[in-house]
Amino acid sequence: MYTHLPQTLRKFYSREGNKIIFRNKMSLNKLALVMWERLGFVEIDASVLSRVLRGERLFTPRQLQTFCDLLTISQSDREYLFYCLHLDQCSLFGVKLEETFFSHDDVYDFLQKVVVDTSQLVFKGKVQDTIRISNLIIDHIRMLLVHAHSEAARRKLLELLGTSLYFKGRAIGGLILPLEALPTLLSFYEELSAIAHETGSRQMQAYAATTYSSAYCISGADSFANKFRSYYQASIRTGKQAITYFSDFDQDKYFALWTIFSAFLYLQDQTSFFSLAHDPATRRLIEQAQPNNLVQATHLYHIIARGEAFFGLPSASDTYQLPLTRFGDAMRGMRIQEVADIRTELEMLLSLKTCEKEYMLERAERALSIAEEEGSKRLKNNIDDIVTRITQ
Repeated sequence: MYTHLPQTLRKFYSREGNKIIFRNKMSLNKLALVMWERLGFVEIDASVLSRVLRGERLFTPRQLQTFCDLLTISQSDREYLFYCLHLDQCSLFGVKLEETFFSHDDVYDFLQKVVVDTSQLVFKGKVQDTIRISNLIIDHIRMLLVHAHSEAARRKLLELLGTSLYFKGRAIGGLILPLEALPTLLSFYEELSAIAHETGSRQMQAYAATTYSSAYCISGADSFANKFRSYYQASIRTGKQAITYFSDFDQDKYFALWTIFSAFLYLQDQTSFFSLAHDPATRRLIEQAQPNNLVQATHLYHIIARGEAFFGLPSASDTYQLPLTRFGDAMRGMRIQEVADIRTELEMLLSLKTCEKEYMLERAERALSIAEEEGSKRLKNNIDDIVTRITQ
């Protein structure tokens, strides 16, 4: 009895009652007939195919190639099937191979899951964990790229690399000081742009534009007086580009929007700020937020409330409370996300000239504690500055 090939072939068919149905929807009899035709009306019939599946005989290499063609099996799975055929052929002569073979598709699927799980750490505010795991993923993908066996495999790995680079950059952006932002984040932008150019991926274009927008928005606070306006304008311009690349309700579309709102606020551009706030697309994004976007939607509500307070609108407090009513306390326990949100709240309360100093200092203390634990120098400095203004 052969074991390696029949076990691997199970991936490509299922049993429906007493029938075997292959991945291309053909029955065993139908597939055997089509293979027989492709092979020049020789070599195979339903009985032979059935025995191969039971491990009682082996495909010839030509039969296996025809089988793979008819089921449109990927290149990496083909390689693994031929490897299994080789193992079973060697077993006929008592030769046992010890080398382990990893299917490229299986490795890719595993890496993709890890990348997705890591990206969620950003949205939970766990930036140090994001950076540490992203470094491991990035190193491994770079190694795999050296041995990528096809253009399709290279593209898939490049997109995984780009995603990991983007979320690592986002995590670092939550920690660094304004003077560090441009040299640090633009290196991520350059590599993301190169990946976007090679793959033609809109998602990579979106990630590159968002990284550029974030870099200039963070750096605006540290730029020379005659440059800060151009920095924020650059942030707005590329942020708008990013929004056109992201699909609806993409979690990072919210971040790109938040960055644009922040830049308008720093520029004190009231008209543009409220034009964006009242834009139907913005309202739809916030009001129809999916369960996995509640933190991001809350950020948008709160940056709009901060703008309303800054520009003297009495609706600021009501706007700030809206996400609590609609989503609950989505920010609690979200680490750096929570710190950024507390900062927004405190800036809003300062603009409203509230007398709730005790409450504000209590919130600031919580934000400082989390910022120090996560190593965010910028947010710690932001909160320290707010505390100074509260106590003046």
